[in-house]
Amino acid sequence: MWAIAGLGVWGLACGEPPALPALPPSVDEFASDPALLALQGAAEGLSYAGPDDHLSPVGVYLDDGSIWVWSASQPRRVGRHGGPIQAKAPAPTRRCGPGFCVGAREIVWRGTRIRGWFRDGAPHGDHFYALTRDALLTFDDQGIELARTAVPTAYRLGQMGAALWVLGGDPELTVVPLDPSGLPGDPVTLQRTAPLRDAAWDGERLWTVGPLDTPVRRDGGPVRDLRTEVTALAGSDLLQGRLRVLERHDWGELAIDGTRIVAEHGVVRATATGSGHVWTLSQGVVTVQETCATPSGVALDGPDAWIVSCRLDDAVAHSNGVVIPLDDTPRDTLADAGERLFYQVGLWPDTTFTCNSCHWDGSTDHRLQPGFEERRWELTRPVAGTGALSPIFSPGQSPDLAHAVEGLVRVLDPRAWSDPRGGWWAEPRTIRTDSGTRTLTALQVREALLRWILGLGLEPPFVETQVAPASLALFVDECTHCHQPVADLHTRTPQSPETRPLVWAAPLFAKVGPPPFTDRGNRVSPLTNLARGGPYFTDGSARTLEDVVRAKGDYSDDQVAMLVEVLLSL
Repeated sequence: MWAIAGLGVWGLACGEPPALPALPPSVDEFASDPALLALQGAAEGLSYAGPDDHLSPVGVYLDDGSIWVWSASQPRRVGRHGGPIQAKAPAPTRRCGPGFCVGAREIVWRGTRIRGWFRDGAPHGDHFYALTRDALLTFDDQGIELARTAVPTAYRLGQMGAALWVLGGDPELTVVPLDPSGLPGDPVTLQRTAPLRDAAWDGERLWTVGPLDTPVRRDGGPVRDLRTEVTALAGSDLLQGRLRVLERHDWGELAIDGTRIVAEHGVVRATATGSGHVWTLSQGVVTVQETCATPSGVALDGPDAWIVSCRLDDAVAHSNGVVIPLDDTPRDTLADAGERLFYQVGLWPDTTFTCNSCHWDGSTDHRLQPGFEERRWELTRPVAGTGALSPIFSPGQSPDLAHAVEGLVRVLDPRAWSDPRGGWWAEPRTIRTDSGTRTLTALQVREALLRWILGLGLEPPFVETQVAPASLALFVDECTHCHQPVADLHTRTPQSPETRPLVWAAPLFAKVGPPPFTDRGNRVSPLTNLARGGPYFTDGSARTLEDVVRAKGDYSDDQVAMLVEVLLSL
């Protein structure tokens, strides 16, 4: 897209990192294993996400007697109607349903193709509504844009009668009324403590699934209150700006990581991706039924049955126990095992969370998580690209990804506090696969997670067109003293962004923005995946990218827009 090379801007305004604290010798038992060091040394910095070998079905819907799924990693939909059928889908695919598919760069609806950049979208009547970075777009049945309504950056939407619900990081819930012609009115924002993964409208109530609506706590050491809940919100109150909870169902240890929810026929069902269950509420009675290892999307097959897409089994599963394979490509590598460790419960025994509980699908849950004993609170960052960073974490306590993985494997385990010298960190782990179970040694656990994380690519940037030279010049002058154009922070060799994504960071510390975690400030954060939506900064104090820029200096509105343009092109 545009080239930056030989800028000569190396740490002019930022201090060198402080010396890292000494780590216990046992940490290096795994983190400095030659195999893991070689693995990190072979990494070539960042890359863009692209199609992989697996279907990875993340959503499912029924259409005229056929079962359809869409893929997280391939530009296709796969269906079953007696035998297998296939159709194209825009990639990366956000969501599909009867008559439509939403991709990051294209919406296909009723045969019409709509180009742009989209986070999510859904039809309602004769209109199609789509979320872009900071707006809700309304299209007619010919794909013509009718309205552009400013809304907080969000990642999920759906209909609720004569209104739309919109889920985001800050605020967590927005309701947009629709006039009789289907055009949006003024959005109504509602705040929660925790974000929501999904919602479904049953005609009177908005049912939601997501993390327990309370801060995650670690003041006693082990992680607490990182569970899933389903709530029913009074629909009549939402448009009045009131968040009135009619029912609340704390999943506790019954099911882990609620991901998608549906509500029809007087029945509410939600997938528990971490524990491999479907949670059901029917006539006031809660039941939990085991299904495939990592259920993601869910659809109702009448009032008494359901179908789920099995993300890591490349299949669909029915409530009657029938599993239909959709892709027979083997999932037997260590990277495949790392993906299962990320999504499945079991990495930390006797807990109610997984890696995916905070890093949703490898990205972020848009909220603050506590550090050890709550000495700091930090915004969850995307996992993709962390292999190119050094150090890792804002205080800089991990010199590389292997040490970061080692730290998380240990300190999120309750035994780190109840039995700190017990040697439990060297125990094997067992994961569920489509053919049974697989046991990994302690070293294989680390290598599996490392291989999977190193293989994660970044989404293409929001802005694909040529950045204005004046905007680029302002960015170079104002930002690249700390945010440097390198492919990784291990070698710090300047690169051109024309062919690959860059970290736009440095192994330096700066006292700018939020209160620092160390005497020298916080680690300079990478400028990647910024279109994911806010909040931003380590403490989540900036709701939008515009707020980020304004917090850094006294810029005019035009300069703010110029810098945001560049940030969204990275």
